[in-house]
Amino acid sequence: MQERFRNVSATFNENENPCAVFYSPSKEVGEIRVYEYENEVVIGLGEISRRNFEGLKASWTLEEKEEFIEDVLQFLEKLLAGEIEFWGTTAKGGFRSKTYKPRGFFSRLFFGKKTYTWNGPVE
Repeated sequence: MQERFRNVSATFNENENPCAVFYSPSKEVGEIRVYEYENEVVIGLGEISRRNFEGLKASWTLEEKEEFIEDVLQFLEKLLAGEIEFWGTTAKGGFRSKTYKPRGFFSRLFFGKKTYTWNGPVE
């Protein structure tokens, strides 16, 4: 992971949680933290939302495990490139590919009015 994200302000802790912390240029977004557990990877999107990658199984082949890890890394790449929007209230939230369309009324009502990318608020 370190090699893949060498151009981003980050710290990596191979044997600890969070195993990676990426520092957003926006104080409102804060840190993106990556936690690795026995059967899942959780990406904390600041204090705003999170993305869970669940289902990792010890019985998987090496190829299946590599595919799971690649999915996580691709999400991180899109997130750090500003291609993922996210929103939330710490306890609940969501994310989507950047659409340049405003979120709906109920999404804003239940999950907060602001929408963010890695670089900060977008609305």
